[in-house]
Amino acid sequence: MEGKGRAPDAPKDESLPPLSTSALISAIETPGAVHDAALESIQAVCDVALESIQAVCDVALETIQAVCDVALESIQAVHDVALETIQAVHRGSGDHPGRTRRLW
Repeated sequence: MEGKGRAPDAPKDESLPPLSTSALISAIETPGAVHDAALESIQAVCDVALESIQAVCDVALETIQAVCDVALESIQAVHDVALETIQAVHRGSGDHPGRTRRLW
């Protein structure tokens, strides 16, 4: 029952058919062409990714600049109020030179 349900093994031919020069050249050039096409595709993807990253960075930079501008304006306003308060306290301490009046 050995081999039942199975096709018999084909005889093994140890010789390879001869390859033509054009077949050899094609076999050599194909990996290079595939490589070149893959490289072009990768370059295109990288170009698009770089443009996207640049756009995101530009928006982020504008946002950071706007936040810093608002923060600077707030700090300047607090500074101005503090300076006015200090000057008012010093003007009010004329009775006691070198001492400031308590605000509370």
